[in-house]
Amino acid sequence: MKPAILSLLAAGLFLTCLPGCQEQQNAAAPNKSVVQDVASAGQQISLDQAVALTLNYRSHYPGSLRAVAYSAQGIQSLLSQEGCTGIRIYNATTDAGEDLFVLVGVDAAGHDQTTAGLLDAAPRCPVWCAASVLVGDVSGFSAATAPVSIPLTQEQAVRWTGTYQYNHPGQLRGAYYEAAILEELIRQNATTGIRIYHALTHNDEHTFVLVGIDGNYQDQVETSHHLYANGLPCVGSGCASGSLLAH
Repeated sequence: MKPAILSLLAAGLFLTCLPGCQEQQNAAAPNKSVVQDVASAGQQISLDQAVALTLNYRSHYPGSLRAVAYSAQGIQSLLSQEGCTGIRIYNATTDAGEDLFVLVGVDAAGHDQTTAGLLDAAPRCPVWCAASVLVGDVSGFSAATAPVSIPLTQEQAVRWTGTYQYNHPGQLRGAYYEAAILEELIRQNATTGIRIYHALTHNDEHTFVLVGIDGNYQDQVETSHHLYANGLPCVGSGCASGSLLAH
């Protein structure tokens, strides 16, 4: 009987202590939903760096999604939302198994603005590819067409980002780029949109390369134009302040 009584007393003490113990544990443990500093995100890179990053990705993931083009109007529609300070790019997979990017505005606290606009886009490469040093061999693919941004529902965005993250545990979920970078790319001469490339560093860290698109739907890679990479990465579930898109 004594062991049984002792067990009951121990269980009672545990239940009594649970709220206080939980509070102490929470205080000692790092906050997994900590807000990221989104004051500045994204780094200007050289064309040689961009070529190396995109080539490294293609070498590791042949046949995978290489790039997606977004219209300037679509990007501006996200940036013009009240309180928007930049855009987070998420990896996603459609119900048909096609990989894509989902774009969402982000506020100054690092929260995704998922109740407002969400964007998919076309054209996607491979299939529709620009003849660019950033994309590699495009033989067998169709020429890039005018970039079109496609609105997404919240339900689609949640489901598709969830599918990607389930199938790619521990990999990059998304990355944040501040508004100034995106606006600078759009303001370049004759820019009609922005193309986002999958990229991989020499340390095998995933990132995105952003480049402007000209009136012929080609990448603006001349010396007078800018390219950006190394946005603020989103890998763990707490990186996007409890966003519906960071599962």
